[in-house]
Amino acid sequence: MAFVLKDRVKQATTTAGTGNVTLATPLDTFDAFSTYMSTGDTTYYAIVTTAGVDEWEVGLATLQSDGTLERTTVFAGSNGTSKVNFGSGQKDVFMTYAADKAAYLDSSGNLSVDTDNVTEGTTNQYFTDARAQGAISVTDAGGDGSLAYSGGTITYTGPSASEVRAHFSAGEGIDISAGAISGEDATTTNKGIASFDTNDFTVTSGAVSVKAGSIENADVSATAAIADTKLDTISTAGKVSNSATTATNLNTASAIVARDASGNFTAGTVTAALTGNASTATTLETARTIGGVSFDGSANINLPGVNTTGNQNTTGSAATLTTARTIGGVSFDGSANIDLPGVNTAGNQNTTGSAATLTTARTIGGVSFDGSANISLPGVDTAGNQDTTGTATNATNINISANTSTDTTAYPVLVGASTTGNQAPLIDNADLSYNASTGALSATKFIGDGADLTGISAGLWSDLGSRILQLTGLLWLRVVLL
Repeated sequence: MAFVLKDRVKQATTTAGTGNVTLATPLDTFDAFSTYMSTGDTTYYAIVTTAGVDEWEVGLATLQSDGTLERTTVFAGSNGTSKVNFGSGQKDVFMTYAADKAAYLDSSGNLSVDTDNVTEGTTNQYFTDARAQGAISVTDAGGDGSLAYSGGTITYTGPSASEVRAHFSAGEGIDISAGAISGEDATTTNKGIASFDTNDFTVTSGAVSVKAGSIENADVSATAAIADTKLDTISTAGKVSNSATTATNLNTASAIVARDASGNFTAGTVTAALTGNASTATTLETARTIGGVSFDGSANINLPGVNTTGNQNTTGSAATLTTARTIGGVSFDGSANIDLPGVNTAGNQNTTGSAATLTTARTIGGVSFDGSANISLPGVDTAGNQDTTGTATNATNINISANTSTDTTAYPVLVGASTTGNQAPLIDNADLSYNASTGALSATKFIGDGADLTGISAGLWSDLGSRILQLTGLLWLRVVLL
């Protein structure tokens, strides 16, 4: 019979006591036990009272032929591992995954299983020492030594001495006898062991070196064809004479250069970093600029502002003047400061000279003037106007234009009789005025008897006299009344 475990299998029951459970109709959306189980099949079950009573049980059940569930083994419950004596009322019966039988990973991710409870198959079997040892086989393929396996131990026996000697053979310069290896002496026709004179050779880690000075002229055959690539460089002066070379002071191709008795030699083109001065040269190695014009000596050049039309940039400076000049009577060549009598030291300067132009141009009547040429002033000697909104300290003449066409009041300009020099005009707007249209001169008072006044009518004098009499009478009457 099979063990069956399915999801969402649950039915109701009203079974009481400790006997088999009679299963009722499956609850909504759930399946019946018989849907997946046949008679004799087993499964994990749980029974829980739904009325709030603490009655529950988990265990292994077996489906009976009458459709009931036998509570075969109790794993846990409200009565421990014994069957619960359920009371009346409805209970739920369902398949479950019993914790007592669950295999799961612990917090470290390990699966703990008692292998004694795991049924061994026919193919995948438990590991044991006997099974492992039985699965190993060792075969000795022959040759030197031997290989054997027993009880899990592999034993190797090395080759015998005769087997080892069988793999060695003598050669040129080497002898083998009864397993002993020896070297032969070297000869001119046979390799072997040689000894070296320590005066001429050094041997280090098997490397043989010839000591310096060991090979002498007598050691080299006269017919030895020694390639020049094998010869060392001769660096000691005087070891090679010119007679042993092709050296010459002439311009000869592929020959060593030798100086003549005067230390000179002849050559075509010499390419080198030379120092000193050449007696003659066709061109300069590096062209230079003279007055802004490139010059390498290959041809004459023209300098603008010197021998051709143009200008020279004279913004540079010299330490001293080629020719000393006189400033205020003192010689100056630029090598040191000078003092000028009458300027920064006691004395006098001759100021009878004049300048061709002003260092800074000035403006006269709105026209720039630096003294290089005459200027014309608009409104003075040419047509135009001058801005006369300012004032002059002195004026020799005043230009006055008559205006008699309008009834305007003018104020005469008077000058004090007892003053001399530059004086401002005397003007009193309230006391004296003149109307050019009517010809009337008005004043607050006149001094004199008026004998020299002309153009005054007789009626004016008569009226003036009567007014004086009236004024006199009023004064007398005022005195009497007082």
